[in-house]
Order: sequence, then structure tokens, then C-alpha cells
Amino acid sequence: MCKAICAAPAKRRGGRRIEYFLAADKRLSARKRLDIYVQDYWSRCLGSLQEDFSGVNHLLGQKSFDRWMERYLVRYPSRSFTLRDLGNRLFDFMRSHYSGKFNPVVLDMIRYEWAQIDAFDRPAVESFDPVKLSRAGKSNLPRM
Repeated sequence: MCKAICAAPAKRRGGRRIEYFLAADKRLSARKRLDIYVQDYWSRCLGSLQEDFSGVNHLLGQKSFDRWMERYLVRYPSRSFTLRDLGNRLFDFMRSHYSGKFNPVVLDMIRYEWAQIDAFDRPAVESFDPVKLSRAGKSNLPRM
């Protein structure tokens, strides 16, 4: 990934070299520093997907899971400030590309695990209020 960033046309980087954005020191060049950051970020993304989709990881096996998640991340890199949304396109990606062992089960597991993430992190909705219900007339019930 670092190679892709470093090789990006200078026009996309405002005509500047990587060294403009990252300082080198006696131990590490700017490119090496970027390489370390990219590797750590990549590992964190893979770790996040492992945590969020542990059932899929179990079904596919570690090596196969890692390969599929790497392909997924290349196709759908994070576009959010939070890793919570990282797997939001995994079902569509795997449905389009994965035809291996346990295909329907793997897809169902992705759907299930994503539903858990979504339900847990979804913004809160107003909870049921029994007092409002007891005060409501029959005509107001459909709006509650």
C-alpha cells in the first residue's frame, strides 16, 4: 500500500514529495515511516474485521478469511473515521466474489454478524413509555 501512495502522481499530492509530509530522521526515511504506518493501519483493519466477523472467520479458517478480507479492503477501503462501518459492504462483496465451501452459510453469517453490529451501534430510538400508552385514546394508538 505504501508503494501505491508513494507512486501516486505528484499532481495528486499537490506536486510534493512524500518527504514534504513526513519527516525523516537518522533511523528512518520518510518512506519507511509511511510503510510502518500503513502496515499498522492495515493490521488494525484486518483485526477489526476479525473481531466483527468472528463467525465468518471460523467458517472460512484463518488463512482464507485473511485473504478474503485483504481482497475486500483493497476493493472497499475504509471511508469513515470509525472502523465500525468497515464491514458494511462485506455481504455484497462476498456474494459477488465468493463461491467456495459453505457459501450460503458464510453469507448468512455475514448478514447475522452485521445485523448485530448495526443493532448494537445504531442510534437510540425513543423507548416505549407505558404512561403515554395509558393516557392515549384509541385514535392516538396508531401514531405511537
